Amino acid sequence: LASERTASPNAERVQVAVRSVARVLEMHPQCAHLWIESTIGESGVEALAGVMATNTTVQYLTLNLKDVSQDVAKKVLAAIGQNTWTELRDLRFAAGSLSTGFEGAFESLLQKNSSLRSLTLESNSVGDAVVVAIADTMLQHPGTRLRDLNLNQTNIGARAGDALARLLRS
Repeated sequence: LASERTASPNAERVQVAVRSVARVLEMHPQCAHLWIESTIGESGVEALAGVMATNTTVQYLTLNLKDVSQDVAKKVLAAIGQNTWTELRDLRFAAGSLSTGFEGAFESLLQKNSSLRSLTLESNSVGDAVVVAIADTMLQHPGTRLRDLNLNQTNIGARAGDALARLLRS
């Protein structure tokens, strides 16, 4: 019971903060940069996913998803991907935010989002499968505008290297 009492006010503060961010984004359409470097928890990330599903102004987004489940992290990617009106150009994930298992989320994001130009996965152990999915999607959808892909310290190997080589040769 004590842990529920301590978790509840924090979760409530996160919800209030994310709702405030949503209001700011609605009231100030010129807002183009959004950095969320601290952890905001699962409820905060879910609320952010709701904001990003309709937002048309944020062009640069940095997220820290360290303390959330993969399912919740995938909701943010899905929300950004489904928003065909977005102007998001630069998407960065803080170190340790992502791991393996995001292949479908990145495929969908790149297929649907034509504004994304830079994706930073640095210091996230995404592995070969995610990088292969990104490279294959870019090959299959030449209209993608992704030009910068930061894979520094992402725990990738030969399969990812081969996929990137195919992409570079195209």
